[in-house]
Amino acid sequence: MRGEALEAAFRRRLYRGEDGQRTRHQYLDDEWDGISESAAYREIDEWPLAKAISDVCERPASDSHVRALVDAPRHWRARPQKEEREE
Repeated sequence: MRGEALEAAFRRRLYRGEDGQRTRHQYLDDEWDGISESAAYREIDEWPLAKAISDVCERPASDSHVRALVDAPRHWRARPQKEEREE
């Protein structure tokens, strides 16, 4: 998945190249057909969800579905949790 590869390159600073001078922008232009840095980070955020959907459905998840669902877990975590009822 593209997001997984981008995450590894950014985290391990592989984008810098052999001379250590290349920027993320230059890396994206050279290696990823010039996608924007914001698009790269969006793919990085989306890949774990896309992989989970693909594993369950046994086929690739569509980008539009992943984008629609990627914020859902964050939204649920932001809500205060209800206290458990004593019976």
